[in-house]
Amino acid sequence: MSRLRFDCILNARLVGFVCFCAATATLHAQKEAPLKPLSVWDKSVNLRFGGGYKDNLLLANTRPLASGFVAAGIDLMVVRLPTDGAQVVFFLNGEDIRYLAGGPVDKEQSLIAVLQVKKNLAENWSVGLESQYIYQDQVVDASTTETNQTVLAQGNSFTARPTIRRDFSKNTWLELGLGINRQYFKAPLDDYWEGGPKLTLGHEYGNRSEWALSYDLSRRAYDNREQLTKDGIPIAQSSLEFDRHEFDLAVRNNWDRKRQWRTTTKLGVELNEDNGSGYFDYKRYYVAQQLRFQTSKWELQGRIKFSYYDYTIQTVSNTNTALRNRTDVILNLRGERQLTKAIKLYGAFEHERVISNRSIDQYRVNVVSGGVDWEF
Repeated sequence: MSRLRFDCILNARLVGFVCFCAATATLHAQKEAPLKPLSVWDKSVNLRFGGGYKDNLLLANTRPLASGFVAAGIDLMVVRLPTDGAQVVFFLNGEDIRYLAGGPVDKEQSLIAVLQVKKNLAENWSVGLESQYIYQDQVVDASTTETNQTVLAQGNSFTARPTIRRDFSKNTWLELGLGINRQYFKAPLDDYWEGGPKLTLGHEYGNRSEWALSYDLSRRAYDNREQLTKDGIPIAQSSLEFDRHEFDLAVRNNWDRKRQWRTTTKLGVELNEDNGSGYFDYKRYYVAQQLRFQTSKWELQGRIKFSYYDYTIQTVSNTNTALRNRTDVILNLRGERQLTKAIKLYGAFEHERVISNRSIDQYRVNVVSGGVDWEF
């Protein structure tokens, strides 16, 4: 994870969505096996041990530092199936990476905990509450919304989002959520509050496929950061805030009756506006495509994402007045092979590259990893 722009939080929300799908799939599976007693509560624990190689620990533009690493992780999921209209999903993911080369970065750590509670009400209404805790100690690229380039981000994040949902005929639904987030960072990053509403319209269709169109409005207020002039100079005794508007379309499609082939497509646009000169104003356009193939023994998946940032005021440099832009490319490949009921092997490749008209923005990083996953 090398994006400070809170991909960790987005991933936590994705994890929660995956947990919800897993809980639904478990309920369907138990319904399809009527001779097996229905268990309201279910849990799983997975331990991972592995290692790999990363060729740019500091996300540097020049002279990258490379290192091998060893890694350990844990996944814990507890699910209460909605047999009486109430569903609970708890998911915890932790990872510890130790780099062997030494130097300025000897480790990276992350912890994500997601709790989702949903309750069905009368006449197709339901309410829910999603809460998250995220800890990160990682090298990240902070340059999209910071004046720093690459920093070691150490911090804790707490998020709560109550929701209300209305299900209509033909598997169409509308959900309104209101989120609030508190982020604590060690220097040089600043703490902040962030929150706002999110409205989502979704539709479910064949083979438990789904599309969802959402609009997310949020305001971020920093504790101590100051506004900047159009030339990037801090304005004394000012307070920096961001307003963000994000429009997102996600389509998750199962292509066959056994749901072995699945694609997930996301595209959207994000508008970021600061409350000062507009130095941090930008438009971000993104598109992501994921393909997954799964059998009883194998799971193979690949994902590629493109993001383009178009800044309104920021220039390349003091001497180059061209407006700053950047393109981020992220590629993930992963394969798993089930050896026994409890043990599987996995291998992964990650590539990230930033292309920009500002040379200091540019870098590339590759990570190769593999190991064993044990469920008990």
